[in-house]
Amino acid sequence: QDGRNTQVTFQRLREYASLVADARINESSRQIAAIRKGLCSVVPEHVFYLTSWKELELKVCGRPDFTIRELKEWTTLDGVSKDDKRVQFLWQVLHEMSASERRAFLRFVAGRERLPVKLRVMPLFCRGIPDNYLPKAATCFFALELPDYSTVEVMRSKL
Repeated sequence: QDGRNTQVTFQRLREYASLVADARINESSRQIAAIRKGLCSVVPEHVFYLTSWKELELKVCGRPDFTIRELKEWTTLDGVSKDDKRVQFLWQVLHEMSASERRAFLRFVAGRERLPVKLRVMPLFCRGIPDNYLPKAATCFFALELPDYSTVEVMRSKL
């Protein structure tokens, strides 16, 4: 109390150190309480006592790394079949990508880098030459619209 006007002397050094440590430990308590309140509005509080932070992160945020097989399981084809060349090109290009490139792709399509995401792949209808068009993403719908590219190389360069 009235610390601004209280001198720190050698005799009061331990008291000062204790008060500084206490202030530092509790300086974010209001912010942490607000974060906890928000998190508890999404995740039941008792879950915090039953899981580690890693398990909780996985359940809330999803998996940071994923395989193409897992991405395929979370993908719906809408207006194209699995045998459509643009779908085949997509899986081939994604298979060639590094894990960080696949996360960047997912961020482009879904606005997030982790599974699960219910990805939708749809055709992009183009006026003119499809190779001149870029893929189109609608992040709020987790949708990817793909032009009918002529080669996998074109797909790779556009993605």
